[in-house]
Amino acid sequence: MTLGLRGRIVLIAAAVVLAAMAAIVAASGIVFAERYAQALESRSLAVAKSLKLQLERVLALGIQVPNLTGFDVQCREAVNAYQGISHVFVAAPDGNVLFNGGAQFADVIGDPAFHNALKSVKDTVVSVKRGDTDVYLALVPVLNRGGAHVATVIVGFPASRVSEELRDMLKLGAAAGAVVLAVGIMLLLGALTAFVTRPLDRVIAAVQRIGASGEDLSVRVPGPGRGEIGVLIDRFNHMLDQLESQAQLKQQIRTLAYFDSLTGLPNRVRFHGDLERLLQRAERDGNMLAVVFLDLDGFKNINDTLGHAIGDKLLKAVAERLSASIRGGDTIARGADDTSMARFGGDEFTLALTGLARPEDATPAAQRLIALLGDPFTVDGHELFISASLGIATYPSDGRDAEALLRSADAAMYHAKDSGRNTFQFYSAELNRAAVERMDLERDLRAAIERGELQLHYQPLIDVSMHSMYGVEALLRWTSAGEDWCRRACSFRSPSSPA
Repeated sequence: MTLGLRGRIVLIAAAVVLAAMAAIVAASGIVFAERYAQALESRSLAVAKSLKLQLERVLALGIQVPNLTGFDVQCREAVNAYQGISHVFVAAPDGNVLFNGGAQFADVIGDPAFHNALKSVKDTVVSVKRGDTDVYLALVPVLNRGGAHVATVIVGFPASRVSEELRDMLKLGAAAGAVVLAVGIMLLLGALTAFVTRPLDRVIAAVQRIGASGEDLSVRVPGPGRGEIGVLIDRFNHMLDQLESQAQLKQQIRTLAYFDSLTGLPNRVRFHGDLERLLQRAERDGNMLAVVFLDLDGFKNINDTLGHAIGDKLLKAVAERLSASIRGGDTIARGADDTSMARFGGDEFTLALTGLARPEDATPAAQRLIALLGDPFTVDGHELFISASLGIATYPSDGRDAEALLRSADAAMYHAKDSGRNTFQFYSAELNRAAVERMDLERDLRAAIERGELQLHYQPLIDVSMHSMYGVEALLRWTSAGEDWCRRACSFRSPSSPA
């Protein structure tokens, strides 16, 4: 099982506390054992001296110790009265036991250390072996009125008594330590939860939300205002502020670069790039697609008559109506609002139709676009009527790249306008030839004007029934260098009043 941050901190803290408590208990045990042994020694000496005083009073009365009777009772009472004392007896300097408290001392008296201490006239404490147990003996000599050493009072206590007391003390210390450790761990867990893990969990949750959403940098982490964790959270939130500002700036730059500022639709650059990607996919999958080029009829008249502000609002209304009604598959230029239209420029819109089996499948979409614009638009109290001319070019027959398809769709759109407007036309090779010829004619005509090849002639108009002239017509004749009269002619009829 993997421990979390809080578990690891608690485990380390508990180990440190346990080690500290073990060291404290061990040191306390050593001191306690020494102090308790000293206390038992002092108690044993005090008891021995008390019995010594009683014997000296008897000796002061002239009674000899061997002749004294009943002192065994006082020895037994001393054993019973003082906790920890196990031996009380009186022995002569030769080792003969004169009085005792009921214990057998043959093995004690035979001990050399005890035998030597028994002959001393000073207070002494010796340790002797009694079986498997160490026994501490306090020896207090008894002197008669002449100063002769007549007896010794011996009070003993087993060393095991110190071990028992030490064991009890250790049990009590362990119990108290367990309680302190439990309370400490609870307090530590509470502090870690409040000041460390809970704030860090909020940071982790914020990171996960950002990772799940991908671009949502509006998440902020509430947390304490001071301490290292507080500084971490403040820095994290500051980092998110900077990232959010950068993301907003990038989005603004992207919007300016790829979206029309008036309608919010993708612009020419975005549409061109998306169309190239769609063409690559169509070539890979062997599919057909169509590009629709839509131009509003009569928009310039509305712009010139009612002003550019009304014209801009009309363009926005057109974009909203088209975007809301086009089917989801007819797009490669989706904007932030999932719109399917692209504003190509001015009053021109473009659309990519996908999933076509044949060119004619684009017809329903074109008819739907024309019908959508048939209903009037209300802009600032003005009821405006507009129509649209559409040109349609298909891949791969009308172009194999974005530029060629857009050029073909644009040519088809102009043919729709020449055909009466409010209609649509598919691109064809004949349209391309006608467009080339028209372009050549315009070029040559401009050159003819510069070279002075155009000559104005007036021709009278005669009313045959009245035998009179009722007007004239102006003929503009175009002669090319090396030719007498027009190779190509344009006539402009301008009736005038009768002469």
